[in-house]
Amino acid sequence: MTQTLKNKIVVPTNGDEYNLTADLATAFLGANVVIPIASNAARTALQGLGVMVGQCIIRTDLPGQPIETWNGTKWLDYASGNIALGGLYQAFGAGYGTPGYEKLPTGRATLLGMVGTTGSTITMTANTAYLLGTIPSAIAPAADELYNPGTSSAMGNKCTLYVRSNGNIHFETATGFSSISQGAFFIGLGGINWRSKP
Repeated sequence: MTQTLKNKIVVPTNGDEYNLTADLATAFLGANVVIPIASNAARTALQGLGVMVGQCIIRTDLPGQPIETWNGTKWLDYASGNIALGGLYQAFGAGYGTPGYEKLPTGRATLLGMVGTTGSTITMTANTAYLLGTIPSAIAPAADELYNPGTSSAMGNKCTLYVRSNGNIHFETATGFSSISQGAFFIGLGGINWRSKP
């Protein structure tokens, strides 16, 4: 017979027959310690052994060594990558980060980097949604979200960025502009964040 302590660890009761191997296995399996994992293959192997709901692992192979949690169906994990930019857009460069995304195990997703244009100049019509690029739909919010990104003063500073539930990222300006030079066109993505799909 076993008992569950306040911290959810399962241990034998005093009247239980002594069986060192079984008793230690029961106690350690119930301890729910954070397990270091160095690859996706190691995580899959652990899952094959039977993972309890709430089990945490630390991914030593990923930037920042995020902690992932098993929810009974899937790992609440870390993901990152570059935004697939449309043909008119590229990283702004000049020391600014590449446009990308990051999703933490908590489900919080964020954009980063700065978007520029591939052309020597760019023109945009007011109140027209331009597709900047896409992110995986699993990273996207459950419903469309809109933000006011940082932009250059030449762009009017009255701009809206839409992160769509399908992963599309659209940009719209309230005041159109014509033939802005490449160096004067930028869209900052830092600080744009949302709760990704469950």
